[in-house]
Amino acid sequence: MKKLLFTLITFLFAGSLLSAQTTVDLRPDMDAALGIHDGTNTSNFNYGNVTHGSAYCIPAASGSGENKNRALLHFDLSQFAPGTQIQSATLDLHAFGPSGVYNGHTGTLNSAVIQPVTNAWQEMVVTWNSQPSYSSLNNVSLAASTNPLQDYLGINVTAMVQNMIDNPSTNFGMGLMLQQEVITNLLLFASRENPDSALHPMLHVTTCKSQFVLVATDDAALGTHDGQGTSGNNYSVAPQCAAYSVTATNGTASGNNNRALMHFDLSSINPTANVTSAKLALYARGPNGNAAGHIGTANECMIARVTQPWSANTVTWDNQPTMTTTDAAILAQSTNPLQDYLNIDVTAMVQGMVDGSLTNDGFMLRLVNEIENNGLIFQSLDCGNPAQFPTLTVEVSCGDVTAVEQPMAALHTARFYPNPAVHALKLQLDLATAGNVTVQLHDLSGRLVGQVDAGMQAPGMQTLELDELVQGKTPGIYLARVMTGNTVMDSKLVLQNP
Repeated sequence: MKKLLFTLITFLFAGSLLSAQTTVDLRPDMDAALGIHDGTNTSNFNYGNVTHGSAYCIPAASGSGENKNRALLHFDLSQFAPGTQIQSATLDLHAFGPSGVYNGHTGTLNSAVIQPVTNAWQEMVVTWNSQPSYSSLNNVSLAASTNPLQDYLGINVTAMVQNMIDNPSTNFGMGLMLQQEVITNLLLFASRENPDSALHPMLHVTTCKSQFVLVATDDAALGTHDGQGTSGNNYSVAPQCAAYSVTATNGTASGNNNRALMHFDLSSINPTANVTSAKLALYARGPNGNAAGHIGTANECMIARVTQPWSANTVTWDNQPTMTTTDAAILAQSTNPLQDYLNIDVTAMVQGMVDGSLTNDGFMLRLVNEIENNGLIFQSLDCGNPAQFPTLTVEVSCGDVTAVEQPMAALHTARFYPNPAVHALKLQLDLATAGNVTVQLHDLSGRLVGQVDAGMQAPGMQTLELDELVQGKTPGIYLARVMTGNTVMDSKLVLQNP
C-alpha cells in the first residue's frame, strides 16, 4: 500500500511516545512441579517447593519406564478489573541449568506448550495424580531449545491472560508440558522457590494503549473536468486532499469538481475496545493552482464513511466508491484560506470500524453542496511534508486497574532513536530515581540476542549510546527491553540494512 513503510515507521515511533500505558510485573503466587517416576510410587507426591518448574520425559532410574514432569504456574490478576483491556502479556522463564545428569534443556523434541488450567489446585497439595485439567484455548507453543541454558523471554500469553482478566473466577493459572512426552527430552526452568530470585518466572502485563496516532495508509483525489475527459483519470499522487467545485476551462459552471478519499489502518486497536474519541486532523494546503487556499462562502464539507473497497492506484471519479452520510462529520465554513481542521469528530464511525460492525473502507471528503467557486483544500500524503499528512488520533478506554501495590516506578519514559536503526542507537531515559540500567535486545522468538549493562544512572533525563547493541544484528523487528529498579519497559525496534 502507498506509504506503507513510512506509515509503519511513523506508527512505531509515535506509539512509543504517545502510548499511555502501565506495565505491571508479577511473580507467581503459586507454582508446583508435577512428577511421576516409574517404580517409585511418586505420582501422589507433592512437589510444591522444588526449585524448578520443568517439562520433561526421561528414562526411569530403574532403567525401565519413564519419569515425567510438568509444571503449574498461577499469577494473581485481581488488581485488573474485569473488562480491562491489555496491550500485551509476556512471560519470562529462565533456564534452570544443570540438573542431575543433564546440563539443562536436552533433546530434539523438547518443544512445549503452555495451556490454561481449568480447575483449582493448591501449591502444597497438588500431585501428578490430582493435577487439574487443561484447555487448548489460547495455548502457546514453545519452540525446541537451541542450547541447554536458553532463557525463554517474552513468551506471548496476551490472549490467555486477557481471558483470565475478563473471567477472574476461572483464572486457575497455566500448565507447562512437553508437546510430545517422549524420552529423552527436557525443558528445565527455575521456579519461584529457586534461591536466585533473578531466575524466578515473571509475567509482564501492559495495560492497553489509550491513544493511537495513525497516519493515513492511503489517499487519493477524485477529479472531473468538463470538456477534458478526465473523469477516468487516477490522481493518487496529487499533493492535495481537497473538496471543491470551480468553473471549467470551457466555461461550464461548476464544471471542475474534486473529492478525496483517505484510509487508516485500525488493526492495532483491540476490536473490543471502547473508542472514547476519534479526531481527524487535516492541514490547509494554502495556494494550489489558481486558489489561494480555501475558497468561497459556501464551502461547508463533510467527512463521510466509504462503504466499498477502493484502490489508491486505480480509483477515479467514474469508479469512485459509494459512501453513506450516516454519522458523517461536518466541516464548517472556513474563516480564512489557511485554516487547519484539527479536531474533526469521527468517533461514531471509527467505533464501528474498530469493532467490526462497520466496514473500514475509509472516508470521503466532499462539499455538502457542490456549488461553484467553493472548496476546502488540504494536504495529502504526497504533499512532501510528513508533519501535515492526514492524521487520525483515536483514544480508547482501557478499563480500570485497581489496588496496584507496586513501588514507585524508577523509570518514567524510555525512547530509542533512530527507529529504524542501522549502525547507531541511542536511548533517552527519564529516571525518577537513580538506579542501575540494563538494556536487552530480544528477537521475536523471545531469544536474548544482546545486552548492555549501563551501570548506575542519575535521576532525570539521560541519553545512553547503545551502538554495540545493534551492530552486527540481522535486519528485522526486535523487542528492546529497558530494566531498572522495579520497572521494565518494552519497545519495538526496527533494524535496517545500511
